[in-house]
Amino acid sequence: MKRIYVYVGNHGKQDGIEEYITLFHSVLGDRGIEVVVSKDLVPDQPNIIIDEFTNCYKNRDLDIFRSRHPSTRLIFVLTEFVRSRWGMESFNHFAGLRASAILAIFTIFIKKMRRDFPPITLRDWLLALLFLPLLAFEPFSWAGNYLLRSIGLKKFSLKTALNRILSAYHKLLYFHMRYLGLLANLKHADAIISSHESVIESMEGILSSTDPRPVFLGVAYSEFDEQCVLEKLMVNKRPFMEVTGSITPERQKWIERINAQLRIMGLNHTFDPCQTFSFSRARSGEPGGRGAYSLHPPQTATWPYSSPTRIYRALAVDGNLPVLTKWFGQNPIEDICYIYRDSTSLMDLAHYYDHREDMRAFVAPRLAEYNLIAKRNNDDMTVRLKRICGFGTE
Repeated sequence: MKRIYVYVGNHGKQDGIEEYITLFHSVLGDRGIEVVVSKDLVPDQPNIIIDEFTNCYKNRDLDIFRSRHPSTRLIFVLTEFVRSRWGMESFNHFAGLRASAILAIFTIFIKKMRRDFPPITLRDWLLALLFLPLLAFEPFSWAGNYLLRSIGLKKFSLKTALNRILSAYHKLLYFHMRYLGLLANLKHADAIISSHESVIESMEGILSSTDPRPVFLGVAYSEFDEQCVLEKLMVNKRPFMEVTGSITPERQKWIERINAQLRIMGLNHTFDPCQTFSFSRARSGEPGGRGAYSLHPPQTATWPYSSPTRIYRALAVDGNLPVLTKWFGQNPIEDICYIYRDSTSLMDLAHYYDHREDMRAFVAPRLAEYNLIAKRNNDDMTVRLKRICGFGTE
């Protein structure tokens, strides 16, 4: 059996990548490739690296490894979307003008401190100067505060300013550091696999300027054990919709809307109100405490991407039927889900909870159709992977 290593040394915790590790074990293992998880990069063997390049120490290790082992194949798994707003490009950047201003100033700060990130460009300086007035004259903003202090009584402290903004805008800046880290390290990739159809499309500008351009192997699709999913779907689950992850204003709006509709339709004695589950609570596997359905609203009203990994986890791990508030048509896994139309949808969901055979009749053919597509896609992806790793395609 051929062997490939999934490098996890660049990830502090494996909670966020365990689905990808499971996916590669399943997809590649079924196609004759043994998958081994490793905290170290392995010379002269293919290494899969799941995107996370914020650690300066691990970035240096990758540079050294590549210089010492130039022929070792490195396959990057790209999981985030590149978005540009007001001239500022970053991962998952869907925020407004002020967030772009913060990113512009932060880019100068972080590039000055981090040699493992790309160097400061003239464009970086121009954007920072252009955005500075937006922040500098807000009396209680970090930029305004430190600008006034630097001009006045106290010396400007870059370190203190960075600590303040990292604390206040952690998620925004974390994704920007991931973006800068990928820019610096993409040159090491021989090939790339993506987690979503739209990831490569969003990165076309970056990839076209990477020399040499890494080979795109395809999108990795999760595959289901159909019988296992159908046997445990909604078993020992309570009649409510659960929402996992960050509860954004848009998701909170959907929770309140559905809870109100339950009362209006007189279903509040048939269905419990929606419940929120943090990822840690969801992973704890509370017996009998999980919902029969999982609600999947986009993070914002204008969020442009589906969430195949969340849908897969709902069906294969949590054992609940995903309910989408928006069908994006980006991944065939969306077609397994129930699409919430209006308050009358609650009657369908109540019926499926009471009549398991009808729920199975709804899910089973959709699950089978998705698996056919996923297996065909993964067959093609694995052929390309074997070829670039020198495994052959027999």
